[in-house]
Amino acid sequence: MLSTFISPTLSSIDVWIGSQYAASSPKLLVLAESMWGASAPLAQYVPQWIAGAVVDQTFAALYNACTASKSAGYAGAAKQAFWDAIAFYNFVPGSLANSSSRPTAAQLASGVQPLHLVLCTLQPSGAFIFGLTHSDYSRPVVQSHSIPYVVVPHTCSGVPATFISQSWDILVRIAA
Repeated sequence: MLSTFISPTLSSIDVWIGSQYAASSPKLLVLAESMWGASAPLAQYVPQWIAGAVVDQTFAALYNACTASKSAGYAGAAKQAFWDAIAFYNFVPGSLANSSSRPTAAQLASGVQPLHLVLCTLQPSGAFIFGLTHSDYSRPVVQSHSIPYVVVPHTCSGVPATFISQSWDILVRIAA
């Protein structure tokens, strides 16, 4: 299993790797900005969210938009199936103080080197860069690995879910 190899390599990096990620085609990485507050590592948090034990508006908006897509394998996918098929990583290491906190330039810059390791290890076919704030830092890293990508504003910016859904469809096409 891919996680057997990847787990030691990324042991100090909080990344979600779906159980079917290695077999997914294309292999997609959702690259978000950051977490806030004290939260469990993604390996625990994602299953808690899927089970309804935690509420996360960003995860809900992302899931709803991506599964409203027309792309085979994602259109109408159940929560478990969606998260099993993707990898998810927050660009800014650690957590921000609260939901109104914004990452500093130093926090954003600190995400560059870990992202190189994540990309080398996961070798995604495409990256869904979710949020404009970190994209000035993360996009050049993704480009340097020759990975196709799409950048979309974060859902809290008021971008319509249909835009995110259509952007997901574009990524699926260009990463295939």
